[in-house]
Amino acid sequence: MSKIEIVSLTKKYMLGHTTVDALRGIDVCIDSPEIIGIVGPSGSGKSTLLNILGGIDVPTSGSVWINGENIGTMNDNQRTAMRRRDIGFIFQSFNLIPVLTACENVSLPLLALGFSQKESQKKALNLLERVGLIREAKQRPDELSGGQRQRVAVARALVIEPKLVLADEPTANLDGESGRNVLELMHGMNHEMKTTFLLSTHDPRVLPYLDRRMYLEDGLITKTEINGEHLA
Repeated sequence: MSKIEIVSLTKKYMLGHTTVDALRGIDVCIDSPEIIGIVGPSGSGKSTLLNILGGIDVPTSGSVWINGENIGTMNDNQRTAMRRRDIGFIFQSFNLIPVLTACENVSLPLLALGFSQKESQKKALNLLERVGLIREAKQRPDELSGGQRQRVAVARALVIEPKLVLADEPTANLDGESGRNVLELMHGMNHEMKTTFLLSTHDPRVLPYLDRRMYLEDGLITKTEINGEHLA
């Protein structure tokens, strides 16, 4: 489980000669293995917030602390090491490597951490079995359905046993049944592995699976709900 503290977080971008305020002061504390949704329309700042939490981008001001480490003060190598070690990513477009099998795609994060090929394959097969895809382990992404590809992406995110998983619109490209299957899978893994999931979404199907909902609009959290209770 990862403790996350976001303090007075802002992010500004230059668009030509115009300054865009993508985030305008975000304060969040996460100290239990929740499934949290960042809910809001396109352009509200959801992806920007995930990118900063994942160490892909850096804030303009404010800070993000993960288990006592301020990721905004890390250099590029330190942020890369943190991502490989502590953070899993799930993308709406799956981001699987097309020439690799499902097992090889899931193995990649472990190989990047220095695990042997044998151990990486063993751990990858274990995760594929847990997400119900052991029979598809040798298939490439173009031989899988959208729901199966997203389950491979979930397995790849979880194979390093991360403290935090960031999911950007994880159900956006899935039909109703596939979306529910992926959400049920993440819900089960949250309870089993005590991993914090932080999802960006505007998909109403996701809402019943969330422990906390943070509504983001124009770079600000306008409302927070925990287990259906309106807090702000």
